[in-house]
Amino acid sequence: MTLLNLKSHPTPTSFWVSGIFTLLAIASLLYSVGVYLYRSRSIRNRKAARYFDKWGPSVLCVSLFVAVALNFGFEGRERGMW
Repeated sequence: MTLLNLKSHPTPTSFWVSGIFTLLAIASLLYSVGVYLYRSRSIRNRKAARYFDKWGPSVLCVSLFVAVALNFGFEGRERGMW
């Protein structure tokens, strides 16, 4: 979280946004580990499994876009751009 707060005076808003990025990174890690474990177990047991995930990558991309948009909006407001 400190990597996203490199200003001389970090604000509570910047800590919230960096917390969102941290939670997003943890969720992405848990999702990828879960998919890996499911697929490796299916291969090991020679079981037919679904290897195409329609929702997972889309949800991760949308949530990353929302986090970046929030960061952009909060930084613009703090710097007086709007």
